[in-house]
Amino acid sequence: MPLNPCVKTHETFRKYLDIVYNYASTISLAKELKKANDFAVGTVVIFPGSPRHCFIIVDEGIDTNGEKVFKLVEGYSPAQSIYVLRNIEEPSISPWYHLKKGIIRTASCEFRSYQLGSFE
Repeated sequence: MPLNPCVKTHETFRKYLDIVYNYASTISLAKELKKANDFAVGTVVIFPGSPRHCFIIVDEGIDTNGEKVFKLVEGYSPAQSIYVLRNIEEPSISPWYHLKKGIIRTASCEFRSYQLGSFE
């Protein structure tokens, strides 16, 4: 018996996520997310393409020099689990990152021409 899509159960939520994970990509994220102007919690940094990559900023802090630092997470396609990224460029502050416009290097990707987006 098919489930009523309006009924909110764990099973219907999982079916929805299965559809999203099967069809969402960095290309669709770049097209569908609201454009963001700066790095902040909730910002998705998208390097669109097939295949390309993205990460999400999930935390923000201030380092000992008074500069902003960010904690990043990523997952792979399908993004069934996400994890915090280790900072290979500045291991002394890992898992925190100093983010500035320009090239961003993570352990899994070098982000050269990327877009910033956010969920509404």
